[in-house]
Amino acid sequence: MKRVEYPTVGVLDIVLAMWRGIRPQKWIFFLGMSVFLVDQIIRAVTVPLYYKNLFDTLTAPGVDIALALPALIGIVLTIGGFNFVRLILRRIGDFTVSAVEAKTMARLRQQAFDYLIRHSYGFFNDNFTGSLVQRVSRFARGLERFVDTIAFNLIPLLVTIVAAIAVTWHTQRVLSYIIIAWIAVFLVCNF
Repeated sequence: MKRVEYPTVGVLDIVLAMWRGIRPQKWIFFLGMSVFLVDQIIRAVTVPLYYKNLFDTLTAPGVDIALALPALIGIVLTIGGFNFVRLILRRIGDFTVSAVEAKTMARLRQQAFDYLIRHSYGFFNDNFTGSLVQRVSRFARGLERFVDTIAFNLIPLLVTIVAAIAVTWHTQRVLSYIIIAWIAVFLVCNF
């Protein structure tokens, strides 16, 4: 019996196929990712700096709480305003990314089934058809996992790392060097 040689498929091939599915809605996709980026910048940089300002005002030596009360209320309201903006940005990001994911997953399934339907009848006799359908579904669901990983894991991680380095750079440069060295060691040991 003659052995069939299938082409090898790499990670780059899969990412390119997913990008071809996202491309018709690329602006909405990038809008959603940008909204997640702004949301994480507010979470990781802006709000913590206002909390620092709040506690600096509370613990300042010789400060009269009655005189500092308007400033404290202003800081608390600003933090609340930023959290409200984050809530709105998060909803916009969730909606845009979910819409792009749903339409792209449907497009990827349709493209994969269109490719499968072009095969001969003998191909489906020789290969287990249920396994092919399962692989197509897994490929389409893979897009959702990939985009969610970028939006909910990678963007927050990168923003937090950059924010930690940037904030400590202005206060304690030695500490920022330690953070950079720790990140480098961590990446070398794990990857």
